[in-house]
Order: sequence, then C-alpha cells, then structure tokens
Amino acid sequence: MARSLPKGLRNTNDSDDVHFTWMRIAMKTLKTLLKDFLAEEGGQDVIEYSLLLTLIGLTSVFALTVVGINIVTVFDRTLAKLRVADAAVDITNVNNK
Repeated sequence: MARSLPKGLRNTNDSDDVHFTWMRIAMKTLKTLLKDFLAEEGGQDVIEYSLLLTLIGLTSVFALTVVGINIVTVFDRTLAKLRVADAAVDITNVNNK
C-alpha cells in the first residue's frame, strides 16, 4: 500500500517504512528552485531591475535630503524676518502710546 517515493525522499534508515520529513521535502524543493533560478537567464533581468530601482531610490533619498535642507533654510530665513518685523511692530506700538 505504500507509495514509492523518489530516491532522495526515501527514509534511508528503514527501507520498509516510507516516512519522510517536511524538512527533507522543503530542502529538496529549495535546492531545485535555486538550481532552476540560477540556470534561467530571466533572473538576470530581475537583478538588473533591482539594481536600477536601488539606484533610483538612493538618488531620490539624496535629492530629497538636499531639498529638505534648502526648505529648512528658507523657513529659517522667513522666521528671522518675521521676528524682526514683530520686533519693529512692538517698538512702533510702544512709541505710539
């Protein structure tokens, strides 16, 4: 009644018993998938696209950092001008009283 399993999945300790573990199946499947992935040339496209996306991401982070620093500088200058204007208004109000 026991089904015949591929040679790599058979329990080598007990030939009458057809027990196998999920770990053996997973490792065999992973090994097969890895061999297929490395043999397939389509994987090269995936690597190229991932490198391109990484380059775009790093460039975006750099650009946003530079823009962010410039925005902070603009807001700091605006804040300084507002403080000067506020101080001038306070002085004018004191003189008018």
